[in-house]
Amino acid sequence: MFQKLTNLALVLMVLFALGGTSFAQAPTPAIGDYGSVASGNWSALSTWRQWDGTGWNTTPTGLPGSSRQVFILTGTTVTYDVGSQNCKSLIVESGATFKSDSTLPCPSSSLMPIKITGPTVWVDGTLGGGPNDALVLETKYNGTVTLLGTGRVNLAQVRPNSSQSGTMTFVFACNANINYAGSDGSGGAGIYTQRGTQTSSTIVINAGDTVNFASNSSFMVNPTAGLNGLMNTTLNVNGVMNLTSGNLVLADSAAFKDSVNIGSSGVINEGGTITPYIKGGNIAMINVAAGGALNILNGGTADFTNPAATVSGAGAFTLNPGGTLVIGANVGLNTAGGPIQTTGLNTFSKMANYKYVGAGGQSTGPLLPDSVYNLTIGAGAIDTLTSPITVTDTLLVNGTLVVMDSIGIDTAYAMVVNGTYQHGSNILRIPAATWNTGSTCLVTGLTTGDANGLVRGANQKFYNFTVNCPNLTQPGIPVHFDMQNDTIMGNVTIHDTHGSFLALTGFDTPGPKTITINGNFTVDSSSCNVAVDDYSSKHPVEKVTTVVKGNLVVAGNLALTIGSAHNLINMVVLGNVSLRNGGALYSHSSTTDSLIFAGTSLQTFEGGTSANNYNLMTHILSGAIVDMDTSVFSGGSSTFTLDSGATVRTGHPLGLNGNIAVGAGTSLSEGANYVYDGSVPQVTGSLLPRTIANLTINNPEGVSLSDTVSVINATIMSSGILRLGVNTITTDSISGASQSSYVSTDSLAGYLHIAKVDSAFFPVGTSVEGYAPVWIKNSGASTGFNVSASPDTSRTTNGLGRVDVKWKIIPTAATGVNCRLTFGWMTGAEDTVFAKNRSTYALIYLLSDTGAVEAGSGNYATQLSSQPYTTSRGGITTFGTFAVGRFTTTGVNELQSVPIEFKLYQNYPNPFNPTTKIEFTVAKKGMATLTVYNILGQRVTTLFSGNAQPGTKYSVDFNGGSFASGVYFSVLQSEGQRQIQKMVLMK
Repeated sequence: MFQKLTNLALVLMVLFALGGTSFAQAPTPAIGDYGSVASGNWSALSTWRQWDGTGWNTTPTGLPGSSRQVFILTGTTVTYDVGSQNCKSLIVESGATFKSDSTLPCPSSSLMPIKITGPTVWVDGTLGGGPNDALVLETKYNGTVTLLGTGRVNLAQVRPNSSQSGTMTFVFACNANINYAGSDGSGGAGIYTQRGTQTSSTIVINAGDTVNFASNSSFMVNPTAGLNGLMNTTLNVNGVMNLTSGNLVLADSAAFKDSVNIGSSGVINEGGTITPYIKGGNIAMINVAAGGALNILNGGTADFTNPAATVSGAGAFTLNPGGTLVIGANVGLNTAGGPIQTTGLNTFSKMANYKYVGAGGQSTGPLLPDSVYNLTIGAGAIDTLTSPITVTDTLLVNGTLVVMDSIGIDTAYAMVVNGTYQHGSNILRIPAATWNTGSTCLVTGLTTGDANGLVRGANQKFYNFTVNCPNLTQPGIPVHFDMQNDTIMGNVTIHDTHGSFLALTGFDTPGPKTITINGNFTVDSSSCNVAVDDYSSKHPVEKVTTVVKGNLVVAGNLALTIGSAHNLINMVVLGNVSLRNGGALYSHSSTTDSLIFAGTSLQTFEGGTSANNYNLMTHILSGAIVDMDTSVFSGGSSTFTLDSGATVRTGHPLGLNGNIAVGAGTSLSEGANYVYDGSVPQVTGSLLPRTIANLTINNPEGVSLSDTVSVINATIMSSGILRLGVNTITTDSISGASQSSYVSTDSLAGYLHIAKVDSAFFPVGTSVEGYAPVWIKNSGASTGFNVSASPDTSRTTNGLGRVDVKWKIIPTAATGVNCRLTFGWMTGAEDTVFAKNRSTYALIYLLSDTGAVEAGSGNYATQLSSQPYTTSRGGITTFGTFAVGRFTTTGVNELQSVPIEFKLYQNYPNPFNPTTKIEFTVAKKGMATLTVYNILGQRVTTLFSGNAQPGTKYSVDFNGGSFASGVYFSVLQSEGQRQIQKMVLMK
């Protein structure tokens, strides 16, 4: 009889599993099975008795194992206090409770799995102590395991599993609550497969039964393998599966497939995210049978990012208010090729959210409602709106949204663009939006403006604003936007206007107006005609300032204003200005429109050799630095103004005259700075003012001074030679000179002047002998100095050697100057004798027409180890032309000591032809002069002028070869004394 009952029970169980019936009977005990005869812990033997065939009479010697059924008997409560225990089947009778001693939330290591190795878990009592119980039901049976009964089920997890290769099925034939949501309750797997080695698993929820997932508890396929599923998994829902905020995650590998089948009475309510994850070449298929339903709840998301992921079948799909649908298919929301292909009742709420994430060109699709709550275009997506739409809350564009034809967008709350919004229609209003960093408003569909040429909606804080309208026409009034006091945070780029004029603003937008572009302003093709402002004589005068903080690049035509204009349009640029490929920057106004350079760092102007910028007032403000290189500011009606404190750099061979070729006036401030930094020889140009603030020479090929100039502050010799010719340069200071960068004064007519010298450096030189600097240290009367150097080989030294340079040094003060002079020279300036005797021949002489007098007094200081070599001596009070060498034959010789007296000796021979020697002594140290006069009292020459020492006889040669025969007089003067001797030149 018992065997017949057992067979009947098994038959009824099978029928229940297949049909969802509730009249099956619980399993009956077999000999050796365990029953709880008392409440207690699983680990306590006193809790258990074993079935002996007639009753629970046998005292066990161990705990239940994988070959024994376990019965939790009526009236008892068994607390599961040790994890990972096995039993064949688990039966919880009515009035009985099986629970764990661990609670949620907890880490997965603290969960309490009971492993079922047989086909049945029957619950008529209570399985799990409540929603916080950490009890886990894990199957280890390679077949079908059914959870059924009429009791209450609260489990942390269900782990369908198998201990061997093959297939397994887990059937929910009763209501169950799944509660695990991770270690902190923020998210975790309530049901997941793949804990063994099986290749296929099936999860079934029978008709009439409901499986509820707690908040943040999810159904996950193969989570221990990450997102690479390792087996085929099928979820068959014939009852109800409620995921209130948890996720349904399906993970496929190249070798395995997942599928979800919602039966005719089945329902999945998703309040988290359903993700038919695609890996390799397989697709997680979702099929909804007729009568079944997949519902995305408020806060839930159906993520169909992969375009191959679909929901199919004859059932229903509902996207409820507050739900979100993510669409990756290029056809968008479309039953033909889109993510939702069910043919039943499909409902897409107008209060739901829609996100398009296609990788290429994507349309929104015909199923998208004409009004939505939020519309999002994902990063990288390019979507085309196929019908007019109203967005109740937020239109978020992270990728590209294209609006074509006459389709419009109405955003009741906000449009947020992180990617690109493409206005491809001729609707004459750009929708209002929040344009976040990196976003772009791309206007492509304009063909004309309204009756006044106006296109509205451009008066916004765009990030990037781009126009590419190849079909734009200009039937009358030019098309213009309504920019007023906008700030474009990024770039403004005009690609194509079809040759028609397009203006940023117009007469119908009140002014004065300031348009600020934080990035670049680019007009990048010859098919572009762009204006800042349009105008006609019928409208008020416009005042518009456009500030470009980046670069202004013009490869088409950019007019500051168009029409019969008398506007005031200022284009203020802080970056570079480039006119490329014949680009033109100009104004139709003949009065006041201006291109203004206002940067605080280096700006460049690139305009070729004939930049077309007529009717334009170019203005470089104080503080701006503009590099014109070889480009030209042109225009017969244009002007050019350089403010005090501004700087221009020129690389043109003709200097400023080459860069500035305007016809209506040039104003270059004396307080501005001028830099010559070409790569070929330059002239400064006649436009260089006679007085300037600072001058920089930075041209390795050299710069020639076109006219005399006075530098108020500093002359900087960065590179190359400044050639004066017959001109002079006056500067407060000069720096940066070197052997390859100095002031060339070859003619001696031009010179370098520094005013008020206490100690000054004069980096002069010659084109022949090279760098020949002079240092002056003045301890006498305050004065400025004119200094020049020129090549000189005319004055011989009778073989004693010299430096082939002569320096002309003239103080501006007449008397009282006392200096230490230092002369420098390069090896190439030395003759061969001097080069061999540099240490003894490096003496300083003052040259005259007839001789050379050693200059100064005291010891010499020399630096002869590196170039430029230098020699220095103080006590120099007489100035003129100086040389370095050993000049003794025609100069003054100091003889042996003599009595201290003031005396001019008679020359000898006398008469003479043509030379004679004159000797003299002085009684006191001081200034002495020896001068020759003719019979008419006219000074012929000065033989000596300098400091003379008492006790020394000085000898001077007088050469009369160039004078006529007759009587001459030698005159010695010193310290108020005077003596004269008569001399006769007889030829």
